[in-house]
Amino acid sequence: MLEKLRAHPDALYFLEPVDGTIVPDYRIKIKNPIDLRTMQTKGYTNISEFEADMKLLFSKCKTYNTKHSQGDMRDASLEKLFKKEWGRETS
Repeated sequence: MLEKLRAHPDALYFLEPVDGTIVPDYRIKIKNPIDLRTMQTKGYTNISEFEADMKLLFSKCKTYNTKHSQGDMRDASLEKLFKKEWGRETS
């Protein structure tokens, strides 16, 4: 599932941790950031932990980005894919 999300074109903003030199206010607004690379290295022990981190990623994106911004639109697209695939994985 994580590889499918990472391969999606709209995952670009979520592949790596946010660079504080490029986005200096990110760490001020977002505490405990999460990204797909960090998730890839976490070693989840159950699917609930993975699901919680995905929801956290989407929530933090909505908190930081303004409505209809590039980040918001990419977040919505990736979240849609996650929900679609998650339903298949967990049913």
